[in-house]
Amino acid sequence: MFLNWCNNAQQGEAAAQRQSWAEAEGFFLRAKQPDLALAMYRKARLWEAALRIAEDYLPAKVSYC
Repeated sequence: MFLNWCNNAQQGEAAAQRQSWAEAEGFFLRAKQPDLALAMYRKARLWEAALRIAEDYLPAKVSYC
C-alpha cells in the first residue's frame, strides 16, 4: 500500500512538472494527498482549480468573507 501511495505521489509530481495538471491531480488524489494537488494549483496560480480541490477535499482550508 505504501509503495502504491509513493508511486502515485511521484507520478503526480512528474505530471505537474510537465504541466499536465489534470493528470497530476488524479495521481495526487489516488495517493490520498489532496493537499499536494492544492499546492500544485496554488503554485501554478490556477486559483479556480485550487478552490475546487479545497472545497471538495479540504474544506477546512476554505474561508469565505
